[in-house]
Amino acid sequence: MLVNNAGGTTAPHFPDAPLEHWSRTIDLNLRGPMLASQLAIPLMARRGGGTIVNVASVAGLGWGAHSSPEYAAAKAGLVRLTSALAPLQEKLGIRVHCICPD
Repeated sequence: MLVNNAGGTTAPHFPDAPLEHWSRTIDLNLRGPMLASQLAIPLMARRGGGTIVNVASVAGLGWGAHSSPEYAAAKAGLVRLTSALAPLQEKLGIRVHCICPD
């Protein structure tokens, strides 16, 4: 089982933050889970299956404004990545789930 639970954001936020801040937030909240999943999938496939749990946030569900647009965008990307990986269950026996705590 892989649990992608890293996340967070720091001030200042978009549009006041420099580009590097946006990149760090995307790296932590979206690229990190993508890379961890990419490394875990072949291992899980060799074992006959497994589970990936992505911890996103209600910030990524698109229900209004958020104080950190870069964080909200990254978590929305993680929600969408999770659903895009659904075929892994049929192909490799790997279930992919996402939870969105508030």
